[in-house]
Amino acid sequence: MLRTCLLLLAIVGLAGAPAFGATLNPPPGRFEIVIDPHVRADTFLLDTQTGKIWRLVKYDDLPGKPVVWRFMDRIDNLPQALRWDKAHSGRERAAPLPTGTP
Repeated sequence: MLRTCLLLLAIVGLAGAPAFGATLNPPPGRFEIVIDPHVRADTFLLDTQTGKIWRLVKYDDLPGKPVVWRFMDRIDNLPQALRWDKAHSGRERAAPLPTGTP
């Protein structure tokens, strides 16, 4: 009888446990807000599908001191780095990098 009760308790306990390999945290949504724990001012909006990123910026010099998400360029490889450098160095203008909006 005792063995049967213990076996029944073990089965009930396993039935309530998450499946093997299951995660307790749901997958991220399309956009995630990421905060740097070391610097209070560094707050970012990340598009988890495209990898585009925006930084939360407060404009103290404008009326109302608006806070907006400002798009950030992202450089992933050498050709992009060279195009970005040309576009921002005052030399010959290269084709602009694509910009995005959330």
